[in-house]
Amino acid sequence: MEKEIIDFLALTPQNIEMAIKIAKTTEKAKRKIQWDFWKHLREEFESQKITLLEESKSISLVSKRKVEQYDGNKSKKRWYGLWAKIHVIGDTIIYYGIEIEEVIYFGFRAENNDNIYIAKNPEYEKIRDIIKKIDDNYETTPSWLGKKYVTPKLNFQEFNTTDVFNLADTEYLKKVVEDIVQKSINDIELLKQKLSEIRI
Repeated sequence: MEKEIIDFLALTPQNIEMAIKIAKTTEKAKRKIQWDFWKHLREEFESQKITLLEESKSISLVSKRKVEQYDGNKSKKRWYGLWAKIHVIGDTIIYYGIEIEEVIYFGFRAENNDNIYIAKNPEYEKIRDIIKKIDDNYETTPSWLGKKYVTPKLNFQEFNTTDVFNLADTEYLKKVVEDIVQKSINDIELLKQKLSEIRI
């Protein structure tokens, strides 16, 4: 297949000229698809009456500028997303967040006095257990009580799977977003219910 493409591109001056023009604009097209994903995601959360937060010291919100600058380069880690406050326990705030590094993931984070690296602290063991019981795919990290990849897995760094390519189809994009938001809301409601029943 690669040889056939090379032969075709080298066949005429017009073919290679068009290929170079396409190559120069491919990155912009990838950023547009990612931005469309975030726009539809925000709209769907808001249509479901989820109050999303503004930017703060510990929360990096998605913006068109950040998406346009995104290169997924591991040496230039870029985290941004959408966030909602779901529960407060004393000085600790529990957030729902959906975020990107290379791949889109979502889950729950605890913050205390602007410190987000508290998820593995012993006092949050009950919350971690609840989150794991909601969905065994949630994994704890130093800054996440539980996080997991969205389904389908969306890797905007590699941008090399059918699931990511299909986001260029608006109807497919809307369906993916609706599914992510519905799963998120279900997990948020389950966690809020369980948190109201326990003492930390």
